[in-house]
Amino acid sequence: MNKKLKIVLIVLGILLIGFGLYKLITYKSMEKYFKPVVFNKVNWINNKTSMKYVDTILRVGLDELGIENISIMVKPFTKKDRELLGPDMVLKAQVKSYPNGFIIWIDDLNRGESLTVLAHELIHIQQYSTKELVVSGTNVTYKGRVTDVMVIPYSEREWEIDAFTKEGSIKNTINKILY
Repeated sequence: MNKKLKIVLIVLGILLIGFGLYKLITYKSMEKYFKPVVFNKVNWINNKTSMKYVDTILRVGLDELGIENISIMVKPFTKKDRELLGPDMVLKAQVKSYPNGFIIWIDDLNRGESLTVLAHELIHIQQYSTKELVVSGTNVTYKGRVTDVMVIPYSEREWEIDAFTKEGSIKNTINKILY
C-alpha cells in the first residue's frame, strides 16, 4: 500500500471515529419526546417556565390522581423566592395552595428530573385538594394534627414523608403514559 493511501485511510478513520463520538454525545444529550396524550380531566395550567413539557407532566399526573377543576401556575424559582425559603432549605420545587388554585415554583430541570420532582408536588396537590393538608401561616394541619412547620425538620414532616413514599408510583405511571 502506498504512503498516500495509508494517510487517506488514517484521516478517514479519524473522521469516522470523530463523527461517531459526536453522534454518541449528541444522542445522549437529546431528550426523548413524549408521545401524544389525550387529557381526560378539566384543569388549567399556566406554565411560565422555559420547560414546555412541565404542563404535560402535570396534566397527566392530575388525570391519574383524579384531580379536576383546578388551576396551577408554574413559575421558575427566582433569587428572591430562594431567600424567602431561608438558607437551610434547598428545594427543586415548591407548591403553595391559594383559594383560586396552586402555584408551583420549580428549578430549571430536564424532563427526567421534572418528572420526579413534579410527581412529588402532585402528591401535595392531592393532599391539599382532599383537605388532608391545610397550611395556615406556619401552622400545618396534616390528617387532623396541627404542627408548627418552624419546629419540625423537613425530613420529619409527615406530609413530606407521605409525598416521598408515593411519588415513585405516580412517577412510574406518568412515565408509562408519556413514553
